[in-house]
Parts: sequence; C-alpha cells; structure tokens
Amino acid sequence: MKWYPVFVFLAAGMLFSCHQATQEEGGKEAPAEGRTPVTVTQISTEPLSEYIELNAVSAFLQKSYVKANANGYLQSADTYLGKFVSKGQLLFTLKTKESQSLGNSINELDWSRKTKYRAVNDYLSQIIHLRRNHPAFRMPDAAMIAEHLAFLPVKDAGIVAYTISGNANGDRWKRILVAFNGNSTAKTIGIPKGKWKLVSDGDNVSEKGIKRIKGEQLSLVGHIGVILAEE
Repeated sequence: MKWYPVFVFLAAGMLFSCHQATQEEGGKEAPAEGRTPVTVTQISTEPLSEYIELNAVSAFLQKSYVKANANGYLQSADTYLGKFVSKGQLLFTLKTKESQSLGNSINELDWSRKTKYRAVNDYLSQIIHLRRNHPAFRMPDAAMIAEHLAFLPVKDAGIVAYTISGNANGDRWKRILVAFNGNSTAKTIGIPKGKWKLVSDGDNVSEKGIKRIKGEQLSLVGHIGVILAEE
C-alpha cells in the first residue's frame, strides 16, 4: 500500500501532461497567407477637395551691366535707364575707331552698280519675292527641315541638289527641287519622276513656270542655280 500514493501521483502527472500537449497542438494557428492590399477607384473630374499651400520665394536678376566687345563711337542707343530688355534686342550701335579713321570709302555703297548690273538686281529681287510667297523656303526649325528636306545623290563634285516635299510649312507647292552647279562646265543630274516646271533658270523667275521639265534628267549649265516646282 505504500506505493499506491506514488502511483496515483505519477498517473495524474501523465494525464495533465497529455492534456496540456493537446491544448498546445489545438491552439496553434495556421500561417497567414501574404496578400497585397489593393484599392479600386475610378477617374474623377471633380474639383480637388484636398490641397496643400506652400510658401516660396523667387529670385531673378534685376540689374545687369552691358558692355560692348569693341571700343568705338556711339552711333545710336535704343534703350534707356530702367528699361526692360529681352534677349536678342538691339541696344546700341557702335562705330569702331578704325572705321572712323578710314571713313566710308570701304563700306560705301556704289549705287551706280545697280544700274550697271540691272539684270542681277532684278533677278535677286524676284528671288526675294519668290521666298516671300512660299513658306517652304522659310521653315522655322530644324525638325521641320529634317522632315521635308532631302538631298539628291549626285556623281559630280561641285553640285548640290535637294528637294523640299510634302507641302512643307503649308506651301501650296507639293514638291520643290533646288539645284546648284558650281562647275564652269555643264553637268547633268538625275531628278525624281514628276510633273516639274522650271520656276527659276538663274536669270528669270516665274511662279507659273518658264517651261516644263520632261524626263528624269536635268541639265545644268556652268555656275548656275535653278528651282523646279510641282503643284
């Protein structure tokens, strides 16, 4: 009978341990599955209801000294003290000491040459008028030039030829061809197929066309520049 209390005590301890282990196994939670929270919304055109106001300080140059790169005599001034000026604006005109000493003998225009070379003067006036009437000759930026201008392949040195296509800069002419021959002898170049008309032959300019150009070859006399156009 002495061993009976000890046996009861051991049995109770074993039952308590088993019960505690069962509770621990049943109390374990399954690991949570990782998920990224997502908010579903839609585009709204309503005024902003939340905003942040920030205070800031801006600084800019109010005064700047302007100095010419050369010394000379002041001819004209197109500004005054306190006037706001922009980039590229002409502020003043100087005449250098050297120019003043030499006088006007070098830069003087000889108007008698206008009468002597009347044909050249009239031709240049017509070219200026042609450029004014056709915006394709006045494309404002490099991107537009790269889009519409393409050089033509030539086999002889001293020749430059290019086309301006796609009604460039809103021009009414579909395509324009410009060719220069810097050689003293006549040369022939290939041109794209089309209904070309000769607009300038180096001596005269006519937007209606001096003559029609047939075929895919263009003959250029020595030292000449010509312009062709296609409606």
